[in-house]
Amino acid sequence: MAFIADFHIHSKYSRATAKDMDIPHLDRIARIKGIDLVGTGDFTHPLWLNELKEALTSEEDGVYGEVNIFDKEEKEEQKQLELF
Repeated sequence: MAFIADFHIHSKYSRATAKDMDIPHLDRIARIKGIDLVGTGDFTHPLWLNELKEALTSEEDGVYGEVNIFDKEEKEEQKQLELF
């Protein structure tokens, strides 16, 4: 099984990174670029670790499942547009 991965993504908690380096933005950009698997080296930062645990589902030790946060945001935006 072939896949495209980036195992070294920094979060918004790393020095000299954008404030948008959060889970929804990482998910969205990975999908746009065709990246199937994303790894982060910032998992030791307590705030980032909490965000990861809240947003992702554990598949096995150290492996977390698919996130669809951006899909949820898109649906909310679509609902808001439909109201107008």
